[in-house]
Amino acid sequence: MVEKTEKLYIIPLRRTVIKTERINRSKVAAKTIRSYLIRHFKVEDTRISRGINELLWSRGAKKPPGKIKVKIEIKDKTAFARLPDEKEEVKTEKKPKGRMEAMREKLKQPGAVQKVVDTAVERAKTDVKAENAEEKKQM
Repeated sequence: MVEKTEKLYIIPLRRTVIKTERINRSKVAAKTIRSYLIRHFKVEDTRISRGINELLWSRGAKKPPGKIKVKIEIKDKTAFARLPDEKEEVKTEKKPKGRMEAMREKLKQPGAVQKVVDTAVERAKTDVKAENAEEKKQM
């Protein structure tokens, strides 16, 4: 049976944040939220939403907020923390970021290797033709 509870909490961050170096304060604030969830809810896994992370880092690494109001939801020994007005995040598949990641994704598909080889050969042929045409023009 899935047990699900939701509550609003105000998590104090100032005491732990003031004791750390300025450049690490937002990072320590995120760790403080995680430790708060583990300590008070006796959970094994914690998740912090993107909205909370953006709020912690909104004024930079040196000046996180002194306290934060959070809605905490517990499902199957996992605590999810999000802002009270934030909607539940829907996980989507990540798109490849760069050319190499996109190429790796294409290569995972069946028959993709042959397609990549064919396109590379065609590109090489067109490059050679272009070079030959330039050489003829220069003569």
